[in-house]
This record gives sequence, C-alpha cells and structure tokens, in this order.
Amino acid sequence: RREAKSAAKATVAEAPQPAPTIGGAKAASSAPNAGESSEARCRFGKRMEMFRMHYASLGKEEWWWVMDDVQEAIGAQLQKEGYVVLDGLLTTPQMRALKSEVLACHKAGKLETAGLVNGKKEGSEEA
Repeated sequence: RREAKSAAKATVAEAPQPAPTIGGAKAASSAPNAGESSEARCRFGKRMEMFRMHYASLGKEEWWWVMDDVQEAIGAQLQKEGYVVLDGLLTTPQMRALKSEVLACHKAGKLETAGLVNGKKEGSEEA
C-alpha cells in the first residue's frame, strides 16, 4: 500500500500543473510569503492536489475540500501562514456557473464597489 501511495505522489509531482484560471483568464499570482519557502508552498499545493485527486476518484470531486483530512491540512496551513491557495477548488462547471451568476448580477446592477482597498476600510487603519 505504501508503494501505491508513493507512486501516486510521484505521478502528481511529475505532472505539469496548469496555470489557475478564472473564467478562462489566468488568475493573478500571489506574492510569496516571507514566512514560507517556495518549496513549502509547492509541497502544500501538491498535497492539496493529491487530496483533490483522491476524492475525485471516489466521486466526491465537488466536495473534496470539505473532507476532514483536507480541512485539517488547510487549518494547519492557515495557522502557519495566515492564508491558503486552493487551486482546483471549483470544478469547471462550477466556475462557469459562478461566472454566469456574477455577470448577471453585474448586468442587473446588483454589485457595488465594496470600499476596501488593500484590506483597509476607507478612512481607517485596519479592515
């Protein structure tokens, strides 16, 4: 069983990772966090990809990120770095539906400027 897990990890590690996209456009890349090495960020990303693939193979592709073991890993990353990046969080149909809904809300005038810039409320020091 360990050999199978190692082989699966090697397969994911060797597979080229597509650039994250939002509605067909490349997502903005996050600035590196000084507290975590790029190698550590890469390990976390690969671990999340393994979880996503595992749960997709069990027919739970849409909900891989709510599983207890995934939540534990995400929580640990949040505690350590204060943020997480989850590539592949939404399936392609979910992304398309979300994009459609946002465009419809925008067209209907239901979206307004939030007033937050760089995580700060207008006229204050902290968000």
